[in-house]
Amino acid sequence: MSKADNSSIKAGQKLAEKVINTASKRTSWASTGNMARGSILMEGDSWFDYPADDIPYILEVDYGYHVERVARRGDTIESMANEPSQLADFLKRLKKMHASGKAPKAILLSAGGNDVVGQEFGSFLNHVNTGKPILNEEVFRTFLNEKFKPAYVSWLTAANTMSLQVLGAKRPIIVHGYDFAVPDSRGYNIGINISGPWMGPGFKRNGRMDLQANKKVVQSMISQLNDLLSKLSQISGLENVIYLDLRDTLPNGKDYKKWWANELHPTDEGFAIVAAKIHAVLAGI
Repeated sequence: MSKADNSSIKAGQKLAEKVINTASKRTSWASTGNMARGSILMEGDSWFDYPADDIPYILEVDYGYHVERVARRGDTIESMANEPSQLADFLKRLKKMHASGKAPKAILLSAGGNDVVGQEFGSFLNHVNTGKPILNEEVFRTFLNEKFKPAYVSWLTAANTMSLQVLGAKRPIIVHGYDFAVPDSRGYNIGINISGPWMGPGFKRNGRMDLQANKKVVQSMISQLNDLLSKLSQISGLENVIYLDLRDTLPNGKDYKKWWANELHPTDEGFAIVAAKIHAVLAGI
């Protein structure tokens, strides 16, 4: 056996042991004999598809939901709403759940973050040499009203249309608007950087190096996004939309790295807190 093969074997064993030990410490609904709390269907981005103890995993293992998901990390609400293949995947999973007697009691959507961050992020900012405020409010507001909101309304309408066709009724749709992340230029890292950072480079390209000032900008952007989502249920036909405000759920002060694994994603502990809030909403449905 080569040294490389031996190292790979040891790495696999170590990772498996870590996962097994972590799982053994959880109080699973199955081990306590509790009945499942019903089925849920989850669409979205990396908050619903993260390589760790993400929200779907926690809702299933710790709270007893039967979870189905078509979420894919990196997806945008624009692609979810406009690409037929993605809507087809949602419809196929909905039909499968209904046929197996596990029609979802609710649909969960996590989307919008990838529409804002990444290469596009810097376009929402004014360069330091312009003498203008960091955030270009007009550009960001236009984006929210002309791209972000229409995509959200389109997807929610499509989900309701499919639910009526397959299930005979709409289901509650829970949406959320993220929390106040810290743009500290940390990406998803497992010894090497796999993806990201998503916001720090945009600030840097615009000469914006003050982390505290940049945090306030991100807070403003996230609040505007949340304000928009909070009003979706006022649109005719979308009365079944439930908005969950996650702002100030995860600390972003001195010890923020305990709760934030990188610029966009919570740690395992952070995801557990978010999942608990989602469970509280589901429990009331």
